Amino acid sequence: MSQASTKQKFSILSLMFALVLMVLPWIHSDVFMDSALTPKFAVLSLFVAIILGISIFKKSSTFFRISIPALLLGAYVLWQLISIIWAFNFAEALFSSSTSLLLFASFFIAQLVLNERAENEEIIYYAACISAVGLCLLGWYEFFSLSDISKQSNVYDVKGFASHKNLFILQLFLHLPLVIIAGMKAKGILRYAISGLVVLCTLLMFSLLARAFLLGFVATILVASILFFLTRGDQKKAIPWKPILIGASITIVGLFALYSTRSNVDLLKRYDVTKFANSRNAKERLALWGNSVEMIKDNPVLGCGAGNWDIFYVSKGIGDITRLSNEKLMVSRPHNDYIWITAETGLVGIGLYLAMILSVYFTGLIGVFKSNNTVRKDRLIVLIAFFTGYLIIAFFDFPKERIELNFLLALLIALICYNAFKINENQFAFTLDGKKLKMLSGLFLLSMVFLMYFAWNRYLGEQFLKKIVKLSNSKNYSAVTALHKNSKNVFYNITPNEMTIPYYICYAYFKLENRKKVVEVCQESLDCSPHNIKSIQLIAAAYASDGAYETAVEYFQKSYDINPTNEEVERGLIISLYNSKQYDRAREIAKNVDSDNPTILQIKENLDLTK
Repeated sequence: MSQASTKQKFSILSLMFALVLMVLPWIHSDVFMDSALTPKFAVLSLFVAIILGISIFKKSSTFFRISIPALLLGAYVLWQLISIIWAFNFAEALFSSSTSLLLFASFFIAQLVLNERAENEEIIYYAACISAVGLCLLGWYEFFSLSDISKQSNVYDVKGFASHKNLFILQLFLHLPLVIIAGMKAKGILRYAISGLVVLCTLLMFSLLARAFLLGFVATILVASILFFLTRGDQKKAIPWKPILIGASITIVGLFALYSTRSNVDLLKRYDVTKFANSRNAKERLALWGNSVEMIKDNPVLGCGAGNWDIFYVSKGIGDITRLSNEKLMVSRPHNDYIWITAETGLVGIGLYLAMILSVYFTGLIGVFKSNNTVRKDRLIVLIAFFTGYLIIAFFDFPKERIELNFLLALLIALICYNAFKINENQFAFTLDGKKLKMLSGLFLLSMVFLMYFAWNRYLGEQFLKKIVKLSNSKNYSAVTALHKNSKNVFYNITPNEMTIPYYICYAYFKLENRKKVVEVCQESLDCSPHNIKSIQLIAAAYASDGAYETAVEYFQKSYDINPTNEEVERGLIISLYNSKQYDRAREIAKNVDSDNPTILQIKENLDLTK
């Protein structure tokens, strides 16, 4: 075996291992649900770097096509990186942009590996089967471990190491087209085994009661059916109805059997889309989208910067979202990737993203309708159909945030482009090989080295945060403040629950009644996140405690504008307004307040507001 062939096989094995690796257990925390983000970010960066290193030093030639989809995907990622310049929070902008950079890097190495030799495509499909088996086993284990699924909320405990059931479903969903294509070529018992895997994955996805998945799945079936009919013409072989109907029947019967024996079939009414409009989730999403649109209006062309949506969203008010107004929960994303991209990177960013999507469709559909190769055509139909389903699901969820989902999306796009070019190699594209390709690979390799360094610093920040939270929960506030000097981390300052690291230190100083330090450190918190409501409230309370009521009013007012339903803020604002002799404004707010607080009652009496 030659050195070149060994390296070729090693590169596909690395990509295969990375695919399987995405589903394995990760470091988790009882405090923050998203603590697996950084390890996956680091590991994917490492494996991309390994494959890039192989492509640089191996003797055999390979190439990369800069097609229209590749060009537009690269332009979108580059724009996200540029948006770091005007983003308020550098750390979050860099992390979000780097996640998108991993999307393009994954697309790049997938193309390199696919172009090395024809066998690699088949290996990727079978690697996806192995990965899907791991996901399926894990998901079903968690599902059957539920002690009670009579309440729909309990199903959210099935996370599959994705931190959220909807994201776990999307992991399964993005594996399905690759598994289905593997099954289309398999024969004998292997074909039956893969068909069974498809059914088990589909049944698991439906069992987790996600309405966004239902819409995406229906869109997938519709697109696949339409393309099959349109491309078959007079050929006898059309849609393979027999396996589809058998699989659908097993899925439906299995779904009813599961919920009739373990819970209540009425839970399946969650799939009644007509009821979604009146649900809490629908109202919350509409509020999130509405506020996001207001953000977009503030900076429609450039956006607020990658990764900065959650920093500026609260400035538009959270009082109309019940689960946010109590301030025990925060929101990290608008549950709509397209609104999210527009808010953060403006009309330029969403324009590039949508142009990339259209170019992928254009490239794939030309291949579908131009080919006489039934195998390639069928593969493209499956890939395009599931790509459509992904885009529908992304309208209601947040897949762009997740490293593993970006990796799978990149693989899906790469396979569409690869199969389309196998059908029509005369398509417009620049081909890079030789020294030019090695130079580009070297540039990506340096980027991956930096991303690993970046991930290490975020990991250190996360460990530091966990230490602070543990001390804070144990009320060891002196120990928390002692860590103040070590709290500066340019790569990590906002936690997964949208609180800043300086806030915890600020809170400790507040408990120790060090008002001067409260103001100083809370200002550090606001330097990371200018509308962080809890930091604003601590500063307001500190000024009020020192009798600086006019300054306290400024901060209480900021907090009140964000959330007018917070009774403590409302009370603090009234007291500060009254003590700073702003009687008209105090009267305006106090007249609508129903409180048994003695101070508020006295103020209302003094302002002639009592009956």
